[in-house]
Formats: sequence, C-alpha cells, structure tokens
Amino acid sequence: MKFLPWITRAVQKKNEKRDMLEVQGAGGLTNLSSIWNFLDGGGSRFNESGETINDYAAASISTVFCCVRILSDSVASLPCQIFRLNPTGKELDVDNWLLHLLTVESNPDTSAYSLFETLLVHLLLRGNGYIQVERNMAGEPMALWNLDPRKTEPVRLVNGQLAYKTSDGETAGHTRIVAAKDMLHVHQFSWDGIVGQSPIAMLRQTLGLAISQQKFSARSVANNSVPALVLTVPGKMKAEDKTKARTDWEEMNLGANQRRVSILDGGMGVETLGLSNDDQELLASRAFSRQEIAAAFRVPPNMVGDMTRLSNSNHEQQSLSFVTDSLTPILKRIEVEFKRKLLPPAPNGKPNTTVIMFDLRERLRGDFQSTMNAFGTGRQWGFYSVNDVRRELGEDTIGPEGDVYLTPVNMVNSDKTLETPPVQTQPVDNNPVQDQPIRTAHFLSITRDAVGRVCKRDKRDLGTVCQIFEPLVTAIAGAVAPDTTWDSSRAVAAFLTKLSDRAVTWTGDMDVIAADELRRATKALTLVAYRDTAEQRALKALETTA
Repeated sequence: MKFLPWITRAVQKKNEKRDMLEVQGAGGLTNLSSIWNFLDGGGSRFNESGETINDYAAASISTVFCCVRILSDSVASLPCQIFRLNPTGKELDVDNWLLHLLTVESNPDTSAYSLFETLLVHLLLRGNGYIQVERNMAGEPMALWNLDPRKTEPVRLVNGQLAYKTSDGETAGHTRIVAAKDMLHVHQFSWDGIVGQSPIAMLRQTLGLAISQQKFSARSVANNSVPALVLTVPGKMKAEDKTKARTDWEEMNLGANQRRVSILDGGMGVETLGLSNDDQELLASRAFSRQEIAAAFRVPPNMVGDMTRLSNSNHEQQSLSFVTDSLTPILKRIEVEFKRKLLPPAPNGKPNTTVIMFDLRERLRGDFQSTMNAFGTGRQWGFYSVNDVRRELGEDTIGPEGDVYLTPVNMVNSDKTLETPPVQTQPVDNNPVQDQPIRTAHFLSITRDAVGRVCKRDKRDLGTVCQIFEPLVTAIAGAVAPDTTWDSSRAVAAFLTKLSDRAVTWTGDMDVIAADELRRATKALTLVAYRDTAEQRALKALETTA
C-alpha cells in the first residue's frame, strides 16, 4: 500500500522534536495518528453499536447539542474585560486597543459574541479551537478570525519551530502556514500539550449507544411501539401467499393505519418476538445515556432536561457548581492563551501588567433577596459604598457622597476605643481629634471591679455610687482632659448623678455593663472637657484683646 513508505520514513526520521506533528518539507505525512484518523474518518467512526460518529452525528443527539449550546452561549455572553494591575489591585483598562476586538467586533464579518461562540463549538466538538490574529504594520492585533479546526492543524517547520497549516479561506488544494505567535490555539486535554483530543472521538461508544437508542425509539414508534411480530398458520404456505399476507398486515397496521382492528382467519395467529419497551427499560437507558453525556461535558443534568434530582434547595448550588466546575476551566484556558499571544511582555523584559479576564459576577449572583443581603452586608461592614453597590447593579452613581464608606464601631480595636472621640463629635472632612492616650484595659478592669462592688450592695443610692466610682471617674476625667488645669469636679458630679440612676437597673453580664459605663464616662467627660477648655481659652483671649 502506498502509505507504507510514509510509515518507514517516519520511523527513520530522528531529528524531529515531536513525532506527533507533521514536518513541512519532509516529503509527506509523518504522523501515524494522522493516517489512522484519515482512515477512521476522524478517529470516532468505529464503535460497537455500528453507528457512524462524527461532528454532525454527535450534534444530532439532543444532549450533545444542549451541552454545546449551553457552554458556548454561557462563555460568549460573559464580558471579556481587560484590566491593568496596580499595587492596590486592578482597574479596567478602557483605553486598551484590544477591548473593542474582545467586546464588540472581532473582525469586519464577526461580532465578539460570535467569535467566542464559534470558538467554543470547535473546542467542544473537535477538541481544538483556532483563531488567527491579523496584525497591522506595528504588530498590533487589528482583527481576530475563527478557523475551521477540520482544515487546520499544528505542524513543525524544518527548523523545528511550531506553526499551523490551514486550508481555511484558501482555494482547493492550497494551504498556508501561520506562525505560532499569530494563532490563538485553545485545546482540550492533550497527550502532547499541543493537539487537543476530540471529545466526540473519546465518547464514540457512549454517543453510538445514544444514537442507536434514538433510532430504535423512532422505529418503535413507527411500529406502534410493538415488538417484532410473527404470523403463524397451521400448515405450509406458498411463497407468494406469505408475501401477500405480510403486505396485507403491514398495510393494515403500520403508519396511519395503526390501532386498526385486524381479523385473522384460517387459523392464523400472532406471536411477538422480543420484549416491550417497558420490559427493556428504554426510557431509563436513554436517561442514563443523557446523564453520561452531560457528565462528560461537565453540564448539570438539570440544564439538559433531567429534573429528577432538582429542587429549590439545590438549584442555586448546582448553578454555582456549573460556574466553578464547567465554565472556569474553559475560561482559564482562553484567558491564558489570549494573554500569551495578544499581550506580549514589555520591551524592558518585565512582565506585562495587563490581563484579560472574563467577568463572572453576573453568573455568581443569586436571587434578588440574596443579592440585596450580600450588598447590605458589604455596606454595613464597610467594604462597599453606595456607589459601589449601584455600579454592581448597573445604576448611575449618586455623586461624591456615595463614595463614603461606613465603619462598624463595634469592631474597632479595643486598645484604641478610647483614643479618639466618638464620630458624632468629630468635625466633618477633618482629621480626627487625638486625645491623650488612655490605658483602656486598665480602666476597663477597674470599672468592672467597681460595677461588681455596686451590684453586691443592697442599697445603690448616690452615696454608695459616689463612694465607689468617684475616684475612677475623676481619673478618667483627668485622662481625657486636653488641659491639665481643667476643673472636672462639676462634670464628675453630674456624671455620678446619672450613673446612680442607671445603677438601680444593672443586671446581667458585668463585663458588658462595665464596657458600656466606661464608654459613657469617656464620651461625656470628653465633651465637657473640650467645651469647658475651649470656653476658658476664649475668655482669656477676650480679656487679652480687651
């Protein structure tokens, strides 16, 4: 046979880096797998069911068609964004010249949506997706073109460099060579890291069984879902009589005449050969094939019509699993290949700080209530502002006041709780007023002891409270005063009066009561201290000017 010399030359060829690829200029095909794929009709033709499995036959299976459509539409509908990394995170690079190609129009004939949709169809059915990069004189991408994977393959040049040979867009019998840097090649899992394996070829047994089940079901319906029949007669019939009896029976009971009443005479009887569809569990076997195909494409069964295990409690979890287990691996393959070929390293040798990423936030959102709860939590704990939330919801911002972030006071470091006056007493748009440092832990332990002593007394009047709390409150007043000459006696007396009213109601956790009273004392005495000190300084200033 003529292909045997090619095999001989392939064995003798020792200086190739990869035997799996065709070497241009070597005098013919040197790839044994290519010869087998040619003979096998793409590597997926032969299977035990006897069905021919190729791209079109596989796509005729409803589950395969649904899986390919779901994955291709899901990826194509995600925004492909370009970000510029910075020390604080990343920001959208709206001025990048690639943004138009990846989000609006990839070439004069194709939108960005169609580019990614076609890429996924090729990737899922053939295991390889090819996009040729058309560059301008400066080497910048100006268009992206999908190439038919049936007409494109990676090859090794004589110098050992990787390239791609394609006949897509060429006249019959002609091919062209595309440099590796100008070809975006996204592939499925591979034996050599270059050529992806066709999922259709790998699943030929499963897909062949599914097609056989489809054909059997169709023929069964055409036969009124009745297994094969045998007409029996007592005695021997002539050949022409058998033919006439068979023809009459088929005309009477098949096609549009199904369910008609038949009358048999001459002792003729009917016997069935085979099992009914119920006995063969045809529906169960077809459902199992659907689950197998969906699992192979990593698509949740409920997305291809299998609702047997879907419930309100697991629907959101299955949707999240679809993003993390199905979409993310595919998106990562595309992102890495696009960054490798479209965003080369900087001229100074440093890595390019621009990255290409798909935005998954829309897919990761739950229902409206869950989304609102999440944004409410972010707003409450201070990592979302009003404008941040409105941007996520696609709404316009409300101005500078929407960029204010809240700070949960109850989560402030306990060592710094008393170092700064409360937010309500701070001047707006100015730095916080810094007090003298206070030993919070020291005052808190003393306050806890004082609260415990008061709670043990049967009588909690003003005298008892003053006896226990006056030294502590006086010390706090001295610690928070901005001026050491401030007379705190009136402020301490006023605070102790209110403290005695609250002491009557003290019940429960003493640590909580002590922390609350310490906060109240610090806040009240700080306000009075600053007010009195400011008043004294103002009076002195007036006396001086007078």
